[in-house]
Amino acid sequence: MHQPYYRDPIEDTYILPWVRLHAVNAYYNLPRIASEYGNLRMTFNLVPSLIEQLEDYASGRAKDLYEHFSRIPPGGFDPPTKLFILRNFFMANWDTMIRPNGRYNDLLLKRGYTIHEGELDTAVRSFSEQDFIDLQTWFNLAWIGPKAREEDNGIGELIKKGRFFNEDEKNYVLDYHYKIIGRVLPAYKQILDSGIADISLSPFYHPILPLLFDSDIATEAHPGVKLPKRFEHPEDATAQIQLGINKLKEVFGFNPSGMWPSEGSVSMAVVEAICRAGLKWIATDEGILLKSLQGPKVREQVLYRPYLIPTQAGDAAIFFRDTRLSDLIGFTYSHSTAEAAVADFIAKLKQVAGSVPEGDAPIMVSVILDGENPWEYYPNCGRAFLELLFSTLQKEDWIKTTTFSGYLEENPPKTKIKKLAAGSWINGNFDIWIGKKEANQAWDSLGKARELLVKNLKENAEIEPSAHEEVLRSIYRGEGSDWFWWFDDDFTSENEMEFDFLFRKHLSWAFYRLNMAAPDFLNQPIKESQRAVAVRKPTDFISPVIDGEVTHFYEWANAGSYTATEPGSTMYSAQRFLKGIQFGFELKNLYLRFDLLPITGVEGTKRLEFKVHFVSVDKLLSFIWTLASAGPSEFTLGQRSGTGGQQEAKSFSSIAGKKIIELGVPFADLGLKPGDESRIYISIHQNGLELKRYPQNGFITFNVPDETFHLQTWSV
Repeated sequence: MHQPYYRDPIEDTYILPWVRLHAVNAYYNLPRIASEYGNLRMTFNLVPSLIEQLEDYASGRAKDLYEHFSRIPPGGFDPPTKLFILRNFFMANWDTMIRPNGRYNDLLLKRGYTIHEGELDTAVRSFSEQDFIDLQTWFNLAWIGPKAREEDNGIGELIKKGRFFNEDEKNYVLDYHYKIIGRVLPAYKQILDSGIADISLSPFYHPILPLLFDSDIATEAHPGVKLPKRFEHPEDATAQIQLGINKLKEVFGFNPSGMWPSEGSVSMAVVEAICRAGLKWIATDEGILLKSLQGPKVREQVLYRPYLIPTQAGDAAIFFRDTRLSDLIGFTYSHSTAEAAVADFIAKLKQVAGSVPEGDAPIMVSVILDGENPWEYYPNCGRAFLELLFSTLQKEDWIKTTTFSGYLEENPPKTKIKKLAAGSWINGNFDIWIGKKEANQAWDSLGKARELLVKNLKENAEIEPSAHEEVLRSIYRGEGSDWFWWFDDDFTSENEMEFDFLFRKHLSWAFYRLNMAAPDFLNQPIKESQRAVAVRKPTDFISPVIDGEVTHFYEWANAGSYTATEPGSTMYSAQRFLKGIQFGFELKNLYLRFDLLPITGVEGTKRLEFKVHFVSVDKLLSFIWTLASAGPSEFTLGQRSGTGGQQEAKSFSSIAGKKIIELGVPFADLGLKPGDESRIYISIHQNGLELKRYPQNGFITFNVPDETFHLQTWSV
């Protein structure tokens, strides 16, 4: 479980609410569900900086900006407060947390799916005081997970009430958040003491450890990558490991035996450091294993066991996660029923059992999931899936769940890896955090700030030890991986500018602590721009040739477009399909174009089903694309069923796929007439499981044109 360090040290305010909101949701829900399955064994990885923030909230010390805006009575709103609330209080999963709650969904519809500033001003004027208090309440109420809801009858009554909340009820919800946060760490302590769970750690502030030891290691994982000035501070890396160990000892009263290094990032220097710290095991992604082994290898023959890595400080065991099984839980099963998802997972475990050669030790299948925003993409915080999965794992006598430490006690590894390849669980390299313009600038800023601060500490012996420690802590916070995650264009977020701000603020505060002015480079944003608008509207009629090729430059020039970024994604998925979607029309026909990416992270025959959901008219367009063969030659159109399938399908041949996929369909067959608003989204499926949705939240919207459309958009 992990969250970056959100407290602004100068204002002493948590500027983002994610520790609080995830705590009352999945961070509490998961150990409470696990506690009901006494024969189950699992490992939870708790990042010490998250623990520190949970303690801050539980003690009442945390000052949370979003809580502040939640508690203001609507009668005391000024215009900036109204704008802040309408802009930020729908930051929850729309499908699982907003749409199931009728009043919350109504408020989203009233505000609008997109939030262009001019439109937001209009929405502000349409919201009554009761609308605002209901929105304040629902933003905080919807995040409360199922186990926390069950433990307070008052919360259940408020959910049933649904609307017309008052100040006392709103504050009841917020006060209950703090009660739940106070129960989070004890819930993990309970399953640790009962033997259900082991607890491992990450380095304290979640840095990319290999880059702290030596940032030039990035060239080993990606030869030729352009790097910033060398950052080489192994003392910081070892300090972050030891501080993390100390924190777990303090909170849970035991010596942790293993570590998940931030983002699965490893190198030989990292393994030696964990040995010196007394840790016994480490884990990362299967891609690192395949890079580390010499000579030809078959995945199934090498993956399902731990290995031993010898270092000058001793030997460490290393586990490698099954990427496919892990990503199914992380990214795919949330779109299926619990029954279908668990059945598929158990079937795939059987496939593993049948494909791995027998050995001296039991097959070890490592399923490792990202814990930053777990389970919010599942209905009801994943409760149905987790309960069915846990009960199934307990009753299947051919499956034995275990912790990493427990497996090692019974089955010490024998096979050695002479040299572990450096890399992370994302593409086996460090490209997300270093090597591009903004990330490199951030590393240079970190290096320069650290050099100035440490120089001052060394030259001023009169600095008290507490100040010395606080300055180093601020440097360590600046080394956190999350700030670098959001630089450049790998991922986008509504909060990316806040991450830039926090990165620079942690470093600036260290200068203030030493009564020094922060250098100018820490006062200038590194992030160059806010998120680009993902959807562009059509500007004129188009008449593309449906041939699967970009026939000429102007063919789609006047089309609308959706850029298939994944705003807000804190998790990396290996599954990639589309770079973008273009949409346009002439008077009678709608045209769609899918711009393809090289397909990765898809198993088997790579036979994919594309579905275009026309939500406003309950129509569904679908086609099959088998990647190894020619593009699709037909698509079907029919009525959407409640389960996402279609009825009364009609076939069309106006589709082609080569470098792109193009198709055309008459508006009349869609049941759309001029002036109608159409809302669509695209989903991609394999073997009945939804792999991806575009957009992840909301819809691509447009109005069906009439004869005057091109005149409305024409200008000189």
